[in-house]
Amino acid sequence: MCAFVTAYGYCIVRSVINVTLRQELTVSIQETEARIGALENTYLERSAALSEAHALAYGLVELAPKAYVRVNAGERLTRRP
Repeated sequence: MCAFVTAYGYCIVRSVINVTLRQELTVSIQETEARIGALENTYLERSAALSEAHALAYGLVELAPKAYVRVNAGERLTRRP
């Protein structure tokens, strides 16, 4: 009988701990989602402001020449300009 009472008490304590942990995790997930949303907004604002002039100001240049690879099933890779 003592073992049953001990096991029952253990199950009750574990249930309370699990509910508490789940609530804490839910709050943590919500905070993380809010941070991700803020980062996405910042990214979209900054990416909309980018232009070729900004790239040149940072010293970036366009690569040339461009080369593309065409893949045809059953054939070798072919390079086209």
